[in-house]
Amino acid sequence: MVSFYTTQGMGLAIAFVGNARVTPDREAITRGTPEAGSYGRLILHKGKLVGATLLNLTREMGALAKIIEGGADLSAKKSLLSDIRTDLTMI
Repeated sequence: MVSFYTTQGMGLAIAFVGNARVTPDREAITRGTPEAGSYGRLILHKGKLVGATLLNLTREMGALAKIIEGGADLSAKKSLLSDIRTDLTMI
């Protein structure tokens, strides 16, 4: 089971999925842009998704939790993860 937390404030829907902490041995992949109003930071450890921080992307929480639970190596899919047009349920 993957933990998550959501809150709203200052016009933003904010969500944390899994372990969203950035450490030196983890890689952060950005998804979307703050200027567009939707932004995510996906955290990979050894190629596997371990967590995410989402701003106005809470609709992606379920798909991200499933990806985390699946534990697949996403090293070759980083460009798909960063593309806001990618449907995460297809990863």
